[in-house]
Amino acid sequence: MFKIINKGFLITQLPSFNKRICTASESIHDGDTMYTASEGILPIRFSGIDTPETNYNLPIIKKPNDIQERNGNPFIPPSPIEDFKEYLSNPFDERYYDSKDFRNALGEDLVENHLKSKLNDKTAINHKRHAINARNALIQLIEEDIGISLTSTDVFKFYIAFSFETTDRFGRILGWVNKYNSDNDRKDLSYNEKMLKLGMAIPYFIWPNISPFRRSLSITQALPNKEDFFNCIEEDNKLSNARKFVKNAREQKLGIFEEQDGLMLMPFELRYLADRFTGLMNNPVPCKQSQNIIDRSNQKPVHRYVIDLSYNQEPIIVKPEEYYKIKVEDRLFIDEHFVPLFQRHGYQVKE
Repeated sequence: MFKIINKGFLITQLPSFNKRICTASESIHDGDTMYTASEGILPIRFSGIDTPETNYNLPIIKKPNDIQERNGNPFIPPSPIEDFKEYLSNPFDERYYDSKDFRNALGEDLVENHLKSKLNDKTAINHKRHAINARNALIQLIEEDIGISLTSTDVFKFYIAFSFETTDRFGRILGWVNKYNSDNDRKDLSYNEKMLKLGMAIPYFIWPNISPFRRSLSITQALPNKEDFFNCIEEDNKLSNARKFVKNAREQKLGIFEEQDGLMLMPFELRYLADRFTGLMNNPVPCKQSQNIIDRSNQKPVHRYVIDLSYNQEPIIVKPEEYYKIKVEDRLFIDEHFVPLFQRHGYQVKE
């Protein structure tokens, strides 16, 4: 259990184990997920960013029975990303019985013009290296703040500003995380923003969980009129600064944008390649990092629509499989079930 201070934020701290406070290294899973404590341990998913995966569920789908065997044991742990070396070399290989359906669900344009150039025997190792870098960067940021903020009797606390949706489908808190030793700390850059500034995370702006939308009281209030959309975007310093951080990191070739060995495959791309959804009811569904089997057998592999924030004439909703044509800092993702709401407000989906 945990106590929400009010609708807007939650105060937590590093968890304890065997009567001692855990270190930042022990509390951080990867560059965008950490565990903190209130009246229990809370997993927190950093809103607005996405970092390379340290581990994930490796597909075992060479024949239909494989997935049944996997779903029969929901306690199979996720595999380290280096184990994906063979799979990411060619996830569309004919030895995977559903490859034709999977490829069709993604679309030839996305596969041929984007994914293929990123998939080879170096993809998994490249992803793992950047995952380690992102995790270490977050550990360093928090350990530096611990060293500056604490005396021997202090408990290091976190300030968490909630997203519009307070939890994700795994039950993790969604929010913007900062140190909290005084109210002034709330004005500093969040760890989410610092990770973008360092080039250790890609932006993952999902409506309505980022500023200026996340502060709205209802889902309909979170959607501005089509005519006011870009004014709303341009007037929000949080979103503008986050986009500038990413642009600067790319121009300076920092982190995932480094020139010699930049991140080849985006984290969400690795996830949808591993999940292998085809939008078919008989599609195999790998078990997730949970004790419960999640049945999303009718889900498409790429299901979030996108608005290009750089196009300031009129907001146009782009189909999910065309996300790669938009710069990472200019993508505003929209979950498929929200698209009808946008359309009722006059927004158009590009054909």
